[in-house]
Amino acid sequence: MNQPNLFETLTTLFPGKQIRKSHVIQALWSGYGELARYYIDNEPVILKHIDLQAYASGCIVHPRGWSSTFSHQRKIASYQNERQFYCDYAHLTDHHCRVPRLLSSRSDNDGLWLLLEDLDAAGFDQRHGLHLTKYVTPQQRIKHVRDVIRWLAYFHGRFIQPQQTSLWPQGNYWHLATRPDEFNAMPDSPLKEAAHELDKRLRACQYQTIIHGDAKLANFCFHQAPDHDPNIAAVDFQYCGTGVGIIDVVYLLSSAFDSDDLTRYSEGLIAEYFDHLTIAIGASLSEHQLTELRQQWCQLVCVAWADFERFLVGWSPQHAKRNAFSDEQTNLAIY
Repeated sequence: MNQPNLFETLTTLFPGKQIRKSHVIQALWSGYGELARYYIDNEPVILKHIDLQAYASGCIVHPRGWSSTFSHQRKIASYQNERQFYCDYAHLTDHHCRVPRLLSSRSDNDGLWLLLEDLDAAGFDQRHGLHLTKYVTPQQRIKHVRDVIRWLAYFHGRFIQPQQTSLWPQGNYWHLATRPDEFNAMPDSPLKEAAHELDKRLRACQYQTIIHGDAKLANFCFHQAPDHDPNIAAVDFQYCGTGVGIIDVVYLLSSAFDSDDLTRYSEGLIAEYFDHLTIAIGASLSEHQLTELRQQWCQLVCVAWADFERFLVGWSPQHAKRNAFSDEQTNLAIY
């Protein structure tokens, strides 16, 4: 969708108001478009613009070289999935699991865009996911992770035991069915042999919810007032879909800690997640069901870790998230 058509559409949606583009916040992954701040009169909004013709025009350059047709189709489907989340599910969240409000959306053959609430203007202007160890102390990092764990617990509790949804039938961006190229790139190993069984165990779990699917610290926006309630909001729902909640928790922990800190903190943080989840689910499940859920998801912690390890081995074998702790969890799952 070119700029003249974009302005024309915004003018149609907001007749009589002055539309002004302020600046590009960031380019989207691999060159699929941009995230930009606009002003409608004096009110800031965020426009996420996806260029559906970028791949055909040769503009897509994956930083790690994964630019196949299959990869492109997955990426386009992920943006369409994100639009479905904002249209069908975002309004069902509450202040415990805050997300941006959808103001408008559009999709055609050329592009897809989401016009969203500006979280910075709402006070959620603090980012702690990038260069984490350089800018915060370990104590601050743990505080940020605990805040996100609480958000995840309430999000998962909100959507526990979903019926058929309009989202991905299997959430998260690395699950086996959506990563055949990376799987084929893996060397032969016990992990590769176990990959389908690990995936089956995650999908076969009795208790499912809607998961975020990319729950790294960088996808959470923290409020400028630490005591504000809510104090965080989440963005980037491209891989939101059905899954077990512990997948999000495992990925969050992998994004925040090195091997030593994972050994030190992960068990307590996972226990804290389940405490929040019990409160968030409330009367939606019986006490017996809650006990079963906790038992089943706890047993899948190492499975989720091994499943993510499987993706990394094929996608980026030297990635920093592959460490002694993840190796230990992988061994627990496959032996």
